Amino acid sequence: MNSPIWQDPYYLKLWLYCLMKATHKEHEQLVGNNMVVLKPGEFVTGRKALALDLNSGAKPEQRLSDKTWYRYLENLQSFEMLSIRKTNKFSIITILKWAEYQEGEQQVKPPGEGKKKGTKKKYDENSKPYKLAKYLVEEIRKNLPEFKEPDLQKWADDMRKIIELDKRDPRQAAQLIKWTQQNNFWWKNVMSPSKFRDQYDKLLANAKNEKLKQSPQQPVKQNDSRDKEIEFQRWVQEGNDPDAFNWGA
Repeated sequence: MNSPIWQDPYYLKLWLYCLMKATHKEHEQLVGNNMVVLKPGEFVTGRKALALDLNSGAKPEQRLSDKTWYRYLENLQSFEMLSIRKTNKFSIITILKWAEYQEGEQQVKPPGEGKKKGTKKKYDENSKPYKLAKYLVEEIRKNLPEFKEPDLQKWADDMRKIIELDKRDPRQAAQLIKWTQQNNFWWKNVMSPSKFRDQYDKLLANAKNEKLKQSPQQPVKQNDSRDKEIEFQRWVQEGNDPDAFNWGA
């Protein structure tokens, strides 16, 4: 009840909707002509589908436009409650702390009845997802030394999605992380793997465009008068008319 979400009925309704829509088991879902693999805590939606569900049963004056509902959804992403992976036809929503919300042990055990066991580490420190997560933290701290230590297991899972689901090259991802944190605009806007994943294509395009601008232009080859003289001598030696030689070609 102390959450700002509780204080706004539209945000509360949207958040409860996201929690109810999220899948509990990994499965494949056909969306149009695309087969999408959904993991626990994820669901597929779109701007119009979102508005249709959330406006259902509401009085006309309480309904919001599809653009407004989707903007609210994007705000939940900025609050780091969920992440949005967009395509040109639909969006995949991921509840960021889904596993924590599903912990059954805390709900049935009275306080003080035994200590909760520590969460088993899923990602080894030598795994590619974990290394990428750690690298992002290190690069962020070059700009913001006081940046707090995040949940690296959670960050590693987001990096795994970038590698396995999005089919990104880990070496390219590392280079793009470095470029992002050296860019005056993007380092402030990409401070988590989920945001890095959402903006990946845009970041890659900006990085390539910047590289093209910095690449030196190839010098224009200048004609050497000595080359023409050599051509003229060869022309004469071959028995051609010296007056017919084209000096301007």
